[in-house]
Amino acid sequence: MRVRNRDTLSFHKKYVVVVGFIPILLFLHIGLPFLFIFNNMQSFQFDCGPPDPSGYISPINYTQLSAMAYEYDDLFEKYHIPTNQAIPIRWDETFSSVERYYGDDGDIMIWTGTALAAQCFRYHTAKLENNSTEKNNALRTIRKLLNGISMALKVPNGGLGREYPAVLARYWGSPDYKDITPRLFDMQNPPDPAEESYYNGSGMYGDYRYCSHTSNDQHAGFYLGLGMALEFVAPDELDIKELVTLMIDQICFNMIRNNFLIIDGNGNPNGADQKRSRIIGELHALTVLKLGANAHPDKYADDYYYYLLNEQYIETLKNPMGMETLTSYYSLNFNFDEWLTLILLEKDPILKTRLFNIFESGIYNTVRYHRNVWFNTIYLACRGEVIPEIKADIEDQLIRFNISHFPDRGWAIPDLPMGDGIGEYQFIEGPKVYNDWFTTSPYGGLYALLFGSVGLKDSKLYTNKPVSVEYRKMENFLWQRNPFRYNYPSGENKRFEETGLSFMAPYWLCRAMGVIPAESD
Repeated sequence: MRVRNRDTLSFHKKYVVVVGFIPILLFLHIGLPFLFIFNNMQSFQFDCGPPDPSGYISPINYTQLSAMAYEYDDLFEKYHIPTNQAIPIRWDETFSSVERYYGDDGDIMIWTGTALAAQCFRYHTAKLENNSTEKNNALRTIRKLLNGISMALKVPNGGLGREYPAVLARYWGSPDYKDITPRLFDMQNPPDPAEESYYNGSGMYGDYRYCSHTSNDQHAGFYLGLGMALEFVAPDELDIKELVTLMIDQICFNMIRNNFLIIDGNGNPNGADQKRSRIIGELHALTVLKLGANAHPDKYADDYYYYLLNEQYIETLKNPMGMETLTSYYSLNFNFDEWLTLILLEKDPILKTRLFNIFESGIYNTVRYHRNVWFNTIYLACRGEVIPEIKADIEDQLIRFNISHFPDRGWAIPDLPMGDGIGEYQFIEGPKVYNDWFTTSPYGGLYALLFGSVGLKDSKLYTNKPVSVEYRKMENFLWQRNPFRYNYPSGENKRFEETGLSFMAPYWLCRAMGVIPAESD
């Protein structure tokens, strides 16, 4: 038997102790500061607390809100859907005709789906209020938008139905309207394939063109539009029911067949996955399965419940960390779209309550005090009751569109009032301080690697509370932007006009769910 001397044993024990302490020391030296920075960078978003209602506009003129909605709707139908897709425009100098259509925007499908949802809310409102004129107006626009969305499946795949693939276009272009989507037909300057991919259409649509490399964002808008049409319009309109259920069958069948991978125009997965998301678990997959279960219960109800319960997708519905509100606030928007679709379409009261509780305690709790009208309206719609404090916040922000966003053009934005009073703001240094440290300090560079591509390599200003809508720059959808991040106005450009969705979508959902009335008393 080998006998080890005491000196060797003592050295061995010391070696084990030292080696064992290395991970602990590394955590104390690197891990704890990492956690401190991580929490400190985002904490201002949660420390602001609820908005002060003493600064709200009161009383609210509901008749004015209604008139604004009709004006947005009228402009949208007349000028923003030339190909039945939601498109920003630029007026000529006399504002008598459209000088340019911005039809090459890669996010067109999410906004077309959102517009379809808004018009479905409008239709449901008219139905509840027995307003046949408004009902017909909404139906007319709904049919146009459904045509635009259906073409996003027809052009890449050659037709509709489960016998075709389900490549979804970001947007598509017709040979008759090349001036609306000029980049699609510019064969001399192809796009960066890492960002967008352009293809010829299939089958009878071979002379059409479309933009692929479609993301989860576009699918979320597509699901939202189809879900709201299925819920609010299809029961009354047979042609709409047939079209909507046909598209749902096509997308649901192919998603299951492709294991929920998004397929590009070249027939290969493009890297986007509708399940096992590090951010939101299986929300994408459950949403498309729920569409299938409601549209075709004989085909997809078993699949929905299998994935929801047997595969325990309901247990994997994660929720965004606070850091996501800094790095990719836009992703919260399409998550909310899918939560609205999933919860409104769920008819089992036990499952509906369980899904709502996950939604409320997670993603909604992250943005509860962000003064985000769209998120707050979706929350009330999913909850099924009106919370007076949230209702008042929604109304105040909607009426303020009249200050600098009505119509939805590049009007001059008022200067941000600075100070510590009601309705005044202060800039905070939190994120910018760390961004500078990440890029200028070798030690900070280590933490930049730990954080990964967090999207914070900018020096944007952040405010101590959410910026009210009248001080925010125009956007294709204002509610997808971080309300704490302040962008200085770039000057007036009132010839440029967005679609008006930032107002229309939350307003009509509010009306449809009985949150706000049609007129003032």
